[in-house]
Amino acid sequence: SYGGRQYPDHIKTALFTDAVQPMAAPQIAANLTNAARIEIDWGRNFTSAPRWSDWYTLTQTAPPATPPYWIATSTGMALTLAEQGAGIVLGQVALAHQALAQGKLVALDPRNMPLPTAYFAITGHHQSRNSKVQTLLRHLKSAAP
Repeated sequence: SYGGRQYPDHIKTALFTDAVQPMAAPQIAANLTNAARIEIDWGRNFTSAPRWSDWYTLTQTAPPATPPYWIATSTGMALTLAEQGAGIVLGQVALAHQALAQGKLVALDPRNMPLPTAYFAITGHHQSRNSKVQTLLRHLKSAAP
């Protein structure tokens, strides 16, 4: 689960914290002039999630004269749009790992912005000491990016 606050009565084990960085399909990366920005609408519950405006502040760069062209309602949708050449996305590094490794996406800047919270494994109190659950949690933590 992204974040653990929605599970106050459960055991939460932090697995990893993802980060975002600008990425695009190779054909877009080769010519960034007038490339559309893909913005992710994280929803009203995730107001602290990184946005393009945060990136421009971090990098001390001016935003393009036109606003993002695409608004995606999920990270998966935004990454798919970027893979298809629709523009540049502030993509989640862990979620885009395979596309980056396969060359479907190219990281445009080595800098990144961490997400404000980690991904967690959620278990009930009665399961927390179960050896199989503990083995799974160790595996998830070791396999995390």
